[in-house]
Amino acid sequence: MDKRLMSCDNREIFYDVTTILFGSIGSIAETSELQLKAFNKAFKKFGLEWEWTPSQYKPMLLQAGGRRRITEFSKSTDSSLSEEDIEKIYTMKGDFFVDFLESSRVRPRNGVKELMEQCASQQIKLGWVTTTSEKNISAIKVALGEEIDFDLFEVTMSMEQCSEPKPSPVVYEKALEFLAVGTETTVTIEDSTSGVSSSKQAGIFTIAFPGDYLKEHDFSRADISLEDLNKISVSS
Repeated sequence: MDKRLMSCDNREIFYDVTTILFGSIGSIAETSELQLKAFNKAFKKFGLEWEWTPSQYKPMLLQAGGRRRITEFSKSTDSSLSEEDIEKIYTMKGDFFVDFLESSRVRPRNGVKELMEQCASQQIKLGWVTTTSEKNISAIKVALGEEIDFDLFEVTMSMEQCSEPKPSPVVYEKALEFLAVGTETTVTIEDSTSGVSSSKQAGIFTIAFPGDYLKEHDFSRADISLEDLNKISVSS
């Protein structure tokens, strides 16, 4: 067990923590169902007879990147989509996802708001380390702005700051450099296996916080796995 962590009364207590990093939009809010709905609407609008089911989509989440999912599925079905076609579909998917976010009753995941408030009260730095688009980040902020104070994040990473998708550790390395903190006092919260791998490769203690579409994935690389962040207490 890590020296910073103690389990007591069904809670995970972290000591000597200076920084908590949330790893993706899925670590803040449950969005996989809306993402899938947006993909299928984009396929239909483009004229494709594709309709991914949840059972098809869940294994695709092992690797980050919507363009990659479209490209790999296109190859597996011998479709003749060009790179330009894939980019058009991906852009449409992003637009539909934003629309769905802004019109849906999205809520913060269990314990997210409370953990952020804990950190703020103890001057523990917060970061949001994604490789999604600024457009998606802005949509999440609109959807959850009345419940979460996004200004608490001292850094928010997106694909515009780091083009290398997870599981590459580069996005975490850049976030640590920006915050001027070390791995030994940092804890990451990640909802996907690619995110866990990214964080662990960067040398950070990692909490798996699997989303609804990701619970069957193998999170054995994470240091611990939780379904509710209300079980965490932090101390600087």
